[in-house]
Amino acid sequence: MKRLKRLLSISLLLMVIPLTGAFFVRKEPDIEDLVLLQLMVEADPDFEPAALRAQAILIRTNLIVEKQTEDVTRSKFSDVLKHDTTGRNLAVFQDAVSQTEGVIVKVEGKCVQLPYHRSSCGSTRAAEEIQEKKASYIKSVPCPDDVLAEGFLQVREFPSGEKVKIIRRFPSGYVETVKLRGKMTVTMTGEAFRREFGLSSSCFYLKKKEGKVYIITKGCGHGFGLSQSMANTLAKKGKTEEEILSYFFEKLEFFRMNIE
Repeated sequence: MKRLKRLLSISLLLMVIPLTGAFFVRKEPDIEDLVLLQLMVEADPDFEPAALRAQAILIRTNLIVEKQTEDVTRSKFSDVLKHDTTGRNLAVFQDAVSQTEGVIVKVEGKCVQLPYHRSSCGSTRAAEEIQEKKASYIKSVPCPDDVLAEGFLQVREFPSGEKVKIIRRFPSGYVETVKLRGKMTVTMTGEAFRREFGLSSSCFYLKKKEGKVYIITKGCGHGFGLSQSMANTLAKKGKTEEEILSYFFEKLEFFRMNIE
C-alpha cells in the first residue's frame, strides 16, 4: 500500500502546470487513483470489460481493508499473495474504474481481503488449505478454461545436487509440503518451495528423465480467490462483474461508498 502511494505521488508530482512562473501540483491521490494504478499494474487490458470491472471492485475493497488494518502484511494471506502481471492501455483501465466508482463488497457486513491470481491449476483453492477459517468465503471452484491461459504449463530442470520429494498435496492439487535434501534435509511448504526456486505456482509435479529431475508447474499464482483467466472466460459468456465475483467468493454484498 505504501509503495503504491509513493509511486503514485511521484507520478503526480511530475504532472505540474506552469502558471505565472510557479508550478502547482495536482491533488493528493485518492482511492480511485490507487485503484487505477493497481489495475494498470496487475490486469490485462485485453480482457473483457466485465472482468476488468470485477477486478477494479476487488482492488478497491482490498485497499479499504488495508487502510482499516494499517498493515496488510500482517494478514494470513500476506505470504502467498503475489502479482506478476503488467498493465497498459490507460483508457481501458480508466473505464473499468469510472464505471465501478465507489463500489466495494462486504461479507457479513465487513470488508474483507479478496485475493486473486493469474490462473489456477484447474480449480481455485479454499481458504481452509492454509487453515484460514475466518476466510471461509474464499471457496474452491472449477476453472476448466485456465488450462488455455498463457504460461499455464511450465517445465524447468531442477538444480543438480538437490533432491526433492513431494510429501503431501492438497485436494486442489497444490503441494502442501516437500522434503528437500542437499547439504541439509529440510521440510518446507509448497509455497515456500515455490518462492525459493522461482516457480510460477505451487501446483507442481516431478518428472525424472535421463538422470535429471524436471519440475512441471500448472497455473500462475497462489490459486486463492479470483482467477483472472477464468474471470475473463466468464465475462466472455456474458456474466456481469457481480456474477463474476460471486462465482469465486461466497456471501458477497455489494455497496457503493459515498464519493466526496
